[in-house]
Amino acid sequence: MKNLFIICLSVITLGAYAQTNGKSSPSEKSYAQTINNLTDQIKVTPNNANLYVKRADAIYYLNAVYPHQTVSQFKLKDVLVDINKAIQVDGTNAGLYSLRGMYKRNITGDLAGARADLTKAIELDPKNPQWYMERTNYSNLENACDDWKKCAEMGNGNCKEIRTSVCSQ
Repeated sequence: MKNLFIICLSVITLGAYAQTNGKSSPSEKSYAQTINNLTDQIKVTPNNANLYVKRADAIYYLNAVYPHQTVSQFKLKDVLVDINKAIQVDGTNAGLYSLRGMYKRNITGDLAGARADLTKAIELDPKNPQWYMERTNYSNLENACDDWKKCAEMGNGNCKEIRTSVCSQ
């Protein structure tokens, strides 16, 4: 699932890059069809967390690339509904909490909720430096410095470099 999380973020980033650099993106109707297909798959296998994540990503991407889209039945609030369903199916997956935190920040601006989700990811997978690094996005400087320190102690060179340049400790 960690790989799926990275893939999802990559798709979102690449899609935004393609749109701003004149490359063609799939049409909004193509995304709507993908979402409808995923909905059909979910009806058949409702205990597949990956399907909820894929549909959430497709809805998020559709709304990001086509903010004035005419396929109005797909709303950003549905992204969080799907991620919540994925967590209901696979509540021990730290990557799902990280993903929900990112979506909370991006969709609702809920930094406290995003931080709580990253804290849950850390609780589930405390040896993954990525969760500490991501939680800094939702933290004040003091808390971020603590997370960069923990992340750096786990061998993440980026965290060490950031902590050295930003934190006084």
